[in-house]
This record gives sequence, C-alpha cells and structure tokens, in this order.
Amino acid sequence: MAAVVAPELGVFVPDRARSIIAISDDGELGVALHDTVDPALVLVRNVRPDECSHAIAACRPWPFLVVSAVHVPPAVQELVRTRPVLCFRYGDTATARAGVRCFSKFGDLVHSIDTALHAHVDGMRLAYGAGVDVNGRWVASAALEALIAAHPHGFELPLRIFRNAAHKLVDLGVRFTVARDPNSGNAVLRPGAAQPAELMS
Repeated sequence: MAAVVAPELGVFVPDRARSIIAISDDGELGVALHDTVDPALVLVRNVRPDECSHAIAACRPWPFLVVSAVHVPPAVQELVRTRPVLCFRYGDTATARAGVRCFSKFGDLVHSIDTALHAHVDGMRLAYGAGVDVNGRWVASAALEALIAAHPHGFELPLRIFRNAAHKLVDLGVRFTVARDPNSGNAVLRPGAAQPAELMS
C-alpha cells in the first residue's frame, strides 16, 4: 500500500527552515531529537522510511541533515551523492556507506549534531532558522551552511555545487573560499581567494 502523506502535520509542508529529517520505523528517533536539539536552530521532521522522499522535497532547497535509525533509503543515498547534506546512521554501524557517519550511541549522535549546529569558521556560524551569520551580517546560502557545519571535513562533491557559496564569501570579504582538500580531495572551506577555474570542476 502506498504511504499516506498527511501535509496537515507540517512535516511535509515546504519550508526554507533548516531541517533535520529523522527516519525510523516507530518515530522515537525524531521525538528524541526534537527534545534534544535547539529548536531555534533547526526543525526536526519525523518520518517513516517510505515517507522520506516527501520530507526531502519539503526541505528548500535541501535538508541540512538526515539521520536514520533504519536502513539509508535510496532517496537519501541519491541526495548525499548530489547535494551537501550531512547524513548520519544511528544503530547498525556495520552497514556504513560513503558519505554516511555511523553512531552506536545516542549521546555521540547528539554531540555530533550539536557540534555541526554550533560550528564557527572565521566569524561565520549558522544563523537562527536558516542562513549564515557572518560577523553580524546575515546571508542565505544552504551550501555555505553545510560547509561550515562539516568543517574541516567537507564533502565529496564537485566544487561547482559550491559556486554560489564561494561568490558569497567574496562578496562578504571573508578570507576563506571553497577548494579541494589536498589530502581527502573533498570540497572544504580553506583560507584564500577563490579561483574561478577551480569552481567549475
């Protein structure tokens, strides 16, 4: 039977608020995260595995983080391959996938989420609700939010996905840009000026 989507619940209502999609069979993961994370910084969307595609579509432009207590659904796997989205797996650490961090303890999971939400890079931090606070100035950039939250590890994605974030950094006069990490090859925030040719790769 197809999943019944209930937009009146708010979980599937399109919104630009920073969002965590919490996937579990019984909904307990989402409830636990809702009681733990700072609601001023992030909205928790509590869904079942067959509802995650609807939840992803509701996050504009994409979710900040997806955390699953079951398998990682195909829609999430595709999302992680194409967008800078943090993806955590809680519980079964034996089924790790590329781009997915695994946690066997809930406390460790919450600590990593809290670290991502409160990350600071050269005066840049996540603003309340959505966007980035850059030394007191607000800027809208989901890609820059992701880079700050994932710093210094970054994402195994093409640099062109972060072109908008790099231009925002130039406009703001920030001494960081988006570049390849020489060790991991990931797209990361690094000190320096943007090189236009790099951002096409």
